[in-house]
Amino acid sequence: MDEPVQIYQTIKRTGGSGRGMSYWTVPALCGRKRRLMSEHPKVDTIGDATALDTGIYYHFLKECFYNGKVAENTAISMEPIQDLEWGEAVRLFDFHRSNFPADYFGQVVAVELKMPITPTHAEAIRDWLGDIEATGAIDLVVNMSAADVKRVEEDRGVELNGPGIYIVDHKTAGARKDEMGGRANYTSSMQCLTYMHMLSLAFNEPIQGMIFDVLLKHKVLRREPEGRNGSSIQTFFARPQAEDPHIVKAALIHADKQMRENLANPFACYDRGRECVFLSRGLCGRF
Repeated sequence: MDEPVQIYQTIKRTGGSGRGMSYWTVPALCGRKRRLMSEHPKVDTIGDATALDTGIYYHFLKECFYNGKVAENTAISMEPIQDLEWGEAVRLFDFHRSNFPADYFGQVVAVELKMPITPTHAEAIRDWLGDIEATGAIDLVVNMSAADVKRVEEDRGVELNGPGIYIVDHKTAGARKDEMGGRANYTSSMQCLTYMHMLSLAFNEPIQGMIFDVLLKHKVLRREPEGRNGSSIQTFFARPQAEDPHIVKAALIHADKQMRENLANPFACYDRGRECVFLSRGLCGRF
């Protein structure tokens, strides 16, 4: 197993997924903002990065877990690292792995899978989206047997799509319902549609769906004290639909046009009570 400091330092060096949905969500809502982000890369557009940092650390620990670098029964010491977000991520991770083994969702096919996977896959994506570049990074790909499907359906209270290939997306969220809404849900929705079809192009077979494995950041984490409504574990499932590829293509064409034409969207200047940093710094006049 990697030492905690090595894991932590590796996380600090990791980046995003290139032209994934987190990238395209910005120009979909405001083309001017994406242009300004490229022109002013040192401007912090996030603000309070605490939740973001916790999520990054949690995702990387999960990646190490599914890759076998962190064993199920090996404790991770937090003492060498003075970082509250790291400590919170370790707390969440320890709770999750103590309840769900690495093969909980079925046979692991791929971990932190970067797309496009091969030149042939890249060509298939170009045939789909034309000149618009789209990439992705999938947390976990599993092959679920009939027994796996039945177990997860009964345990998580969801109805899956039968045996086959599934995408699993790890998420952490605030305990309040309103902390799970807004732009994050918009991005997750488009990411879901994109990743399911993009992966099907690589595997040349249908993807059965995408499972969102959500861990709520309760002060006292709990499995199912009084039924699933009180659990820190929440599960959501999305089935692929025939119209998904067309929806994704339309969304990316819109976002690309907004960005190329440098269009400002005055409706997007305030998001959940926060003023856009480019407006507050006088770098954008809202038109």
